[in-house]
Amino acid sequence: MERDTSTAEKTSFESTEASTFHISDLIQSDFLKCLLCGNEYQDPRILPCCHSFCAKCVEAQLADKSPEGLYVKCPVCQDEIQVPSRKVHDLEPNFLVIKIQEAATRQASQVKDTALRCDNCDEQEASNVLYCEQCGQLFCSDCRASHDKLKSMKNHVFRAAEDASEHVVAAMVAQPLTCASHRGEQLDFFCKEEETVVCRDCIVTAHNGHACVKLADVTEDCRGVLTNLTAEISSLGAKSEANLSGMEDYVKACESQRNRVKEGITRQANLLKELTDSHCQTLHKIVDDHFDTALKPTVELKGNLSRVTAKYKSLSQFTNNLLLCRSDSLMMVHQKTIRVNLQELIKAAVNLDSCEAPRVPLVDDVAFTPKHCTEEAIGQMFGKLVVDFTKQERPPIKSDGGEMAGDAFHSLFEHFPKDVESDSEEEEKNSESQKTLTTEKVHSSGATRVAVGRSDTFDATSCEATLRRSGDYEKRERSRRITQYELYTKFQDQHRSSMDMFHDAESEGISAPLDAQLLCMFNARLKREKQSKLYGVAIDDQGNIYVIDDSNKKMKLFADTGHYKYAIDLKPHATWPAAMALLPSGNVVISDNSKAAFYDMLFRNPTGSVMIYWTKTREFIRTIGVDKIKKPWGVAINRHSEILVCDVYCKCIFVFQMDGTYVKTIPIGQCKCPMDIAASHVNDTIYVSDSNGHQVVGLSDHGEVIMQHGTPDVPGNGPDQLKFPRGVCVDHFGHIFIADSENHRVVELLPDGSYKRTLATEKDGLKQPVAIATNSKGILVVADWNGNVRVFRYLNDSGHSSARSFSSGKSNRSALSYGSARSISSARSTESARSLGSVHSSESGPTNDLASE
Repeated sequence: MERDTSTAEKTSFESTEASTFHISDLIQSDFLKCLLCGNEYQDPRILPCCHSFCAKCVEAQLADKSPEGLYVKCPVCQDEIQVPSRKVHDLEPNFLVIKIQEAATRQASQVKDTALRCDNCDEQEASNVLYCEQCGQLFCSDCRASHDKLKSMKNHVFRAAEDASEHVVAAMVAQPLTCASHRGEQLDFFCKEEETVVCRDCIVTAHNGHACVKLADVTEDCRGVLTNLTAEISSLGAKSEANLSGMEDYVKACESQRNRVKEGITRQANLLKELTDSHCQTLHKIVDDHFDTALKPTVELKGNLSRVTAKYKSLSQFTNNLLLCRSDSLMMVHQKTIRVNLQELIKAAVNLDSCEAPRVPLVDDVAFTPKHCTEEAIGQMFGKLVVDFTKQERPPIKSDGGEMAGDAFHSLFEHFPKDVESDSEEEEKNSESQKTLTTEKVHSSGATRVAVGRSDTFDATSCEATLRRSGDYEKRERSRRITQYELYTKFQDQHRSSMDMFHDAESEGISAPLDAQLLCMFNARLKREKQSKLYGVAIDDQGNIYVIDDSNKKMKLFADTGHYKYAIDLKPHATWPAAMALLPSGNVVISDNSKAAFYDMLFRNPTGSVMIYWTKTREFIRTIGVDKIKKPWGVAINRHSEILVCDVYCKCIFVFQMDGTYVKTIPIGQCKCPMDIAASHVNDTIYVSDSNGHQVVGLSDHGEVIMQHGTPDVPGNGPDQLKFPRGVCVDHFGHIFIADSENHRVVELLPDGSYKRTLATEKDGLKQPVAIATNSKGILVVADWNGNVRVFRYLNDSGHSSARSFSSGKSNRSALSYGSARSISSARSTESARSLGSVHSSESGPTNDLASE
């Protein structure tokens, strides 16, 4: 009988202190019971998803769920697991469960034994048996005396055997495993190449030539990594449980609301049915009363006429029969009676004309004219169903982008084009068919309500409501031709809204614009490194700074103070790392330009790729775009959590999902040498730095140009000119920042592409800036090609300007120490500032003395 695996899988993610944990707790819990059969494990096997089952249970799942016998679906997490060699016994045994089962068996045997036996003299039975915690054995009084004589064992701790069951179990579990291939040999070594434990004999046989170390040399590091990962998983699990609880509450609330609305509709239908039946009976009674009154005299006359007609018939038949008999005597006997009745009937025939049957219809003053029933009439009589999309409760779960998952549904319509042209008459007919919906704007709340009914007009609002219901917005929107003017108008509206948001924040003193204030400066070159040439940079909201060092083929992580944290070696997977971007999950995307392919691209077909690394464990996750990308450079993440890759060779932008699934290609043939890219999370605009074209171009997600800064193919140093621009980024207000490389400056543009200001120049120490990045805290990071990294603040969270201004070029360029987290305030003198250190202006830049690998 299968257990409820969903219940068995529910886990508390609260951390448990090691001092309060006992293995006996696992023995008494359901840890030793199979999640499928509910019984104690028999030959436990662990799946790659870390769920364990009996071998027979796995075989049953394999036979029932996979006719080919190649895969088995985990009953708990529903992952499809490939069974090696189509044999369940090739799955790895769960040694932890096996060890604890053995310990449980011994613990149970000790409880049954009335007399404890000494582990050193099994034939003796003694009442005073003690347990040595260090040796993990039971000692009688005689054996303990011998034990204590040894100097190395003199300080061992003994306890009563009755109280030592937990220590006995723990000691058994802690005993090293033995090799299955070499009987009796303990698995005391670790093979780094195959990441498995081996014995001494395995090193010279199956693992000959592999890098093998003692377990003690790697155990602590592994325990630390697993502890950190477990803590993070516990945190993620708690968040997942909270989100799951919120989703369950949301589903319950939706189901409750669904039932309430349906019950209301049913009650209304029953009420209308009762009222209709009552009204029908009333009308029937009126008609019956009217016709009963009208037919009363006719009915009475009808009865009299019926009797006279019957008398006519019977007398006529009797007379005819009498005449047919031709008997004179009979005729004379009855002639008087017949004559008298016939004479009376003939006299009564005078009133027969007044009994003529009336013409149909005789009564025409009563009639029923049915009213034509329409859905609109029924809706007006039945009631009104209102669906409010904006006030609808959404599940409290967050997506990778940090926004509510429910908002993703509504974000499709934030920039819905008001005027569109259909590609075919069929789409126009489909649009006409949607006119059965009417919408009403609730201006007080901004909600759009859709009600059952009919409207003679059809606008963008009703189309939006229709698309909300159909859920087919993406397909419809992509099939429409949007003109350049419509895109530009749409962009201008978005720019105005983003500028209003920026000015509102400025007036409230939340994130007021500020002349760029240098917070920190350091060089990414570490000790024992000859040089550091940077190509990419990124910064997260915690202030962690990521740089791509092409000289050393590393992705380096620094704190916001400039202190070195760690590096990820990119050599196994990349030959020319070019640019990077941060995913919402914290992972990093790195483009590999492939230096060999770079030289081949003039004559042959180059190849490149984009890699994703897990920054927390420094592990390589996957490579995407191998079959499409030729010479990638800039990478960016849009607000739909899609990966954008700028290809210099193909002059296009490839769009991929997080799992590497190809989405679409955006052509950028108008760019001469597209390098870096950035995606705005305000209006979905994609900004491309055209280095050799001396311009930055803003594109829609279809590839249409909607803004441009710089004169194409004409370098310059004016406010509206650029000279070999490299890095580009966008902040959360939609403002654009450009690393104007050969002009040695950083330029800020408004969302519409117009010049706003120059944040930093060569006077501030910039020398060929090649990469630039911002975060939501108003921090700007600029990386020079020679390895220098500068951290600026351009928004002041408190609304007060601070320290020194770098934008005017007249600031007091006080010295900052490399790796220092402190900024120099304007109140400090130049001398006190220089006491903190000296800023080197050499091209190679200073070494990061605080950084060490």
